[in-house]
Amino acid sequence: MLLNSLFGILIVPEENLDILDSVNIEFLQSKYRGDAKNFFRHMRNSLSHGHFINGIMVDSETKEIVSIKFKDIDNERETFDITLNVNELNELITHIKAIF
Repeated sequence: MLLNSLFGILIVPEENLDILDSVNIEFLQSKYRGDAKNFFRHMRNSLSHGHFINGIMVDSETKEIVSIKFKDIDNERETFDITLNVNELNELITHIKAIF
């Protein structure tokens, strides 16, 4: 469900990502030091190009997703790499919903 929410919010034409500039991503400060616009551009690219599929970590007992590693690659060079656990993904979606 979390992935569906991210797809629905972020897989938009890039020019519409300006809406997400005001999303509070300070809670990710220890993992990401850039601004919200670039964060969401990288996240969009990761989702759009499938650069997260190999980074899905599943709990072997519960079979539930525990974290996802998102990457953005430009000209075969990795430009973004962040792993978010389920709690961080939930918080991110909550912050996104707050601006709408």
